[in-house]
Amino acid sequence: MIFLTVGTLFPFDRLVKSVDNAVAEGLIKQKVFAQIGKTSFKPRNMQYVEVLDKKSFDEKVADADYLVGHAGIVNDECVRLPVVRTERHIFNQYVIRVPRRDELKESLQEASIGTEIYYPVPMHLQECFSYLGYKPGDLPESEKAAQETLALPVYPEVGDEQAEYVVKCIADFY
Repeated sequence: MIFLTVGTLFPFDRLVKSVDNAVAEGLIKQKVFAQIGKTSFKPRNMQYVEVLDKKSFDEKVADADYLVGHAGIVNDECVRLPVVRTERHIFNQYVIRVPRRDELKESLQEASIGTEIYYPVPMHLQECFSYLGYKPGDLPESEKAAQETLALPVYPEVGDEQAEYVVKCIADFY
């Protein structure tokens, strides 16, 4: 099975239409399943849904022989989001973990999106904790997190359109 996903926030009709046409013309012989996001185009030659929940998405990825994707895919290899463990959340900071954090920060800055790096030095290597005797390499996950975390704007006045703009800029970067 081929799993086509174009993310869920921004349409990519051209890709979905191309794959649908290729199925119709017999150029793609395998079964195709697509997550098409918000779009006006509805495929006629393959199964699709607008948005899959995380469990179903992960199942489709695991079942796929081939994965075709375009921006908006968020996974552990790309952008790690905070884990919400209750029905209700209050974020003082909304911190993501990303590869190439400094490059992303610069790209977002160019798009007039403010970000912050709150702990560029992991706690165990800060001068105030030097009496504990930790050295670089003692807590590698903390050191890696210090290189990958980036706080995004979060405050009550951030509207859906602004939040979607931030997501689009991050997706475009990756």
